[in-house]
Amino acid sequence: MSETEARLVIVGELHGTEQGPRLIGNMVCHALASGKSVAVGLELPGDDGRLDAYLESPGGPSDIDAFTRDSRWRAEQQDGRRSRAKFDLIETLRAFRAEGHRLSVFGFVSNFDASPYLNADRNALADQDGYAEAHEANMARNIVSGLQDADLTIVLVGSVHGCEGRMERDGRDYRLMSDFIDVPGTVRLLTTYATGTAWNCRGGVCGPSTAEGQDATEAAPFMIDLTRQPEFICDYDGAVTLGPISASEPFASADVP
Repeated sequence: MSETEARLVIVGELHGTEQGPRLIGNMVCHALASGKSVAVGLELPGDDGRLDAYLESPGGPSDIDAFTRDSRWRAEQQDGRRSRAKFDLIETLRAFRAEGHRLSVFGFVSNFDASPYLNADRNALADQDGYAEAHEANMARNIVSGLQDADLTIVLVGSVHGCEGRMERDGRDYRLMSDFIDVPGTVRLLTTYATGTAWNCRGGVCGPSTAEGQDATEAAPFMIDLTRQPEFICDYDGAVTLGPISASEPFASADVP
């Protein structure tokens, strides 16, 4: 299957780069220009109404404040999922919708019943792998629900969640999000890149850090290769290059318009 025949494209990213969200904006623009209806799934809450409200708004300062007032956008510790680049992608999608394009956007992270995985005092996890697998399955269900009638759905998610298989390292063992998705026409792409920087968390410390690239050469950005099977902890169908990457600072520390 080629990427042009895909119904669902799952893109696994390294959080906290300028280039990951920019890739999704590029893919959406290309698909809309070809006449397709498009849905975009983002690794953000989809059950609190904030994303939907912002997408329907004019995108002014008060709209931005209402959307990002959520403590997760303004928290001191940021792991790259709420970067300035991610917000810029959301604004791009809002503008596409305002222009009348056939585009829907949804967050696929939502609350679920965690009680089966808690200890007897119900104040800590007793079954970490069980909880993690339930979280992965919940995201997968939300993505399948978000497909609706779009010609193409593009999902941007952390690279571990996006591959097909299990998390089997550091003593952990549970199914990953993409492994729960059985939709005909699904293509899973791992973003690869030349060495650069990304904003993420390592050892409890969050900030910009060097990210060693998988691409020895600076391949042209946004090139998809379905013949390439990138080395990772589980399976992807192919790779999409980002070129050299650069860290995107958290939205909370960026200049807000």
